[in-house]
Amino acid sequence: MDKKSQCTILCLQDIGCNQTTIEKYRKMSNANDIEGMVKMLSCIRCRVLEEIHEKQEKLDCLDYIIFELRKQKNK
Repeated sequence: MDKKSQCTILCLQDIGCNQTTIEKYRKMSNANDIEGMVKMLSCIRCRVLEEIHEKQEKLDCLDYIIFELRKQKNK
C-alpha cells in the first residue's frame, strides 16, 4: 500500500469508519473503482454532516438557555 492510500485509511479510521467499511474501500481502491469510492465517501460525508447538524442544534439550545439565564440575571 502506498503512502497516499495509508493516509486515506488513517483518515477513514479517524472519522470513525469501521473495519468493514475500510476493507470495502480498500477493495474498491485496489480495483481502481473511482466511482465506487466517491459514492462511498459521499455517503460518509452526508453522515458526518448530519452529525454536525445535530451538534449545532444542541449548541443552539445551550446558547438559548444561557441567553435566557443572563437576561433573568440582569432584571
